Amino acid sequence: MSSTPLAALMAEWDRCRWIWNESCAKSKQTHLSNKHRLEGIEKRTCGPAQLDKRWPAKQPTPRSARRRRL
Repeated sequence: MSSTPLAALMAEWDRCRWIWNESCAKSKQTHLSNKHRLEGIEKRTCGPAQLDKRWPAKQPTPRSARRRRL
């Protein structure tokens, strides 16, 4: 694999890994909050819909931007 596609692949992998790590951290935080909540306080949720709202819109990759121009 040439260096340009490899660099793009590694950058995408880093973004995915960062989102995964942040999602796991938020899930653990929510779980601990629910575990130690006072009686009468609603449980928090942390599902895909809530996590999806946290992250900014995906930036177009050079390849997808090129496809839109065609």
